[in-house]
Amino acid sequence: MKDEKKPLLKKEERQKIIENASIIHQIVEEISAEKKRDKWSFLRHPLLILLIGAVISSFLIPIYQNWQVKTAERIKANYEILKEISSYTGRVLTMAESVIYLHQKPITNVNQIINTNKSFNEAYREFNSNYIRIDFEMRVIFKKKDVSQGWSDVRKELKDLNDSLDLLHEFPTNDISEKHAERIDRCLKKIGENRERLNLLYDFMIEALD
Repeated sequence: MKDEKKPLLKKEERQKIIENASIIHQIVEEISAEKKRDKWSFLRHPLLILLIGAVISSFLIPIYQNWQVKTAERIKANYEILKEISSYTGRVLTMAESVIYLHQKPITNVNQIINTNKSFNEAYREFNSNYIRIDFEMRVIFKKKDVSQGWSDVRKELKDLNDSLDLLHEFPTNDISEKHAERIDRCLKKIGENRERLNLLYDFMIEALD
C-alpha cells in the first residue's frame, strides 16, 4: 500500500489562516468606505468655512437688511395712506350723518342745516382734491390693481351719497313726507355701503403688503 500524503497544513493552521483572511478583508472594506467618505472631507476645511462665512456676510446679510428696510418703508407708507383715507372719508361720512340727522325731523333753524350742508360740501371737496394724489401713491406702493380699484370704488360710493343728500333739499323743511323718509333711508344705507367699501379697501391694502 502506498503511504497517504500528509496535508501541508494542519487543520488548526488552516483555520487560523482563514480567520486572518477574513479580518484582512474586513479591514480593506473599512478603508475603502473611509476613502469614499473622504471625498467630501474638504467641506470641513477651515478655509472653506471661512470663505462661506465671508460670502454670507458680504452678500446675504446686506440683502436681507435691505429687504427689511424696504419692507419697513412700505409699511410706514401704507400706514400714512391709511391715515389720510380715514381722515378724508371719515369727515365726509360724519358730516353726511349730521345732514341726515337734521332732515329726520322738521327743521326750525334753516341756518343750522345750511351750515351743516356747507361743512359736508367742504369735506367732500377736500376728499376729491386729494383723491388723485392718494391714488398715485397707491399705484407706486402697491403692485396689485385691487388696491387702486378699491379706492376708485370708494369714490363712486361717496358720489352716490352726495347725490342722495342733494335730493333731501328738494322737500319743505317743515314737513317730513313718506317720500322724504324714503330718501333719508337711502342716504343711511349709502353711508353703510361706504363703510363696507372702506373696510374692503383696507383689506386689499393689508393683503398687498404680504
